[in-house]
Amino acid sequence: MAFTQKQKENISKYLFDISKLAFGGLVIGSLIKTDDIKLWISVGGFLFSTFAFILAVVLDKGGENK
Repeated sequence: MAFTQKQKENISKYLFDISKLAFGGLVIGSLIKTDDIKLWISVGGFLFSTFAFILAVVLDKGGENK
């Protein structure tokens, strides 16, 4: 399925937001809760946030070649 430029921009914005929410909720949230820190949640949240951020950057760069 081919996306229009506007759709790519919207998906990119959405992925940036998901990246921020995942980082805040999973990584920072698990570090603030000091009684039971689960390393796999922090690492998984960080990896997911990074993946969503990279995907958003790749989609956002698609609009530079006009």
